[in-house]
Amino acid sequence: MRIIQPIVGQWEKLICSSKWLAQSYARKYASVVEREIHLASITEKDVVLNIGCGALPFTAIHTCQMTGAQVIAVDHDQSAVARARRFLTKLGLADKVTVVLSDAATDPIRQEFTVAIVALQAEPKKAITENLIGAAKPGARLVFRRPNKGWAKHYDQLPGQMKVAHTIPQDKRTFDASILVTK
Repeated sequence: MRIIQPIVGQWEKLICSSKWLAQSYARKYASVVEREIHLASITEKDVVLNIGCGALPFTAIHTCQMTGAQVIAVDHDQSAVARARRFLTKLGLADKVTVVLSDAATDPIRQEFTVAIVALQAEPKKAITENLIGAAKPGARLVFRRPNKGWAKHYDQLPGQMKVAHTIPQDKRTFDASILVTK
């Protein structure tokens, strides 16, 4: 039984109304995103999709702030999308990060992108991966967070046939690495 995703989703919806709490929570992910930026060589010239952004789109925020890239944050939860938009407005980033209501597993990906960063909680990974690869142009980079062995049963697993270009270690309780797949 997977209980982490709904708990994290509710927690983020609860704390996003407090700028201080939300920024404190997001701060611990800055080093994760910084490693992923390095892993995928993200620059201000990239268009980055953040799949599974939730109510606190901290991956999108950190990516935008650290690189200057255009970021499109995607989530299938209408309530999370509304909260993420309000939070970005509070931070003065609504003109730099676009939040889109869409299911990356089933909806056609209409945004052109050069990089996609997929949240650990996003699922089903196989359908999301197939959708991203189908929409990606040659050279696109896809970043996934790999759950560590102790937490693997709580998260959807990446398809086994993916050819991993690079891996970078992460020091989080629930995931131990970010992996890069290129098209």
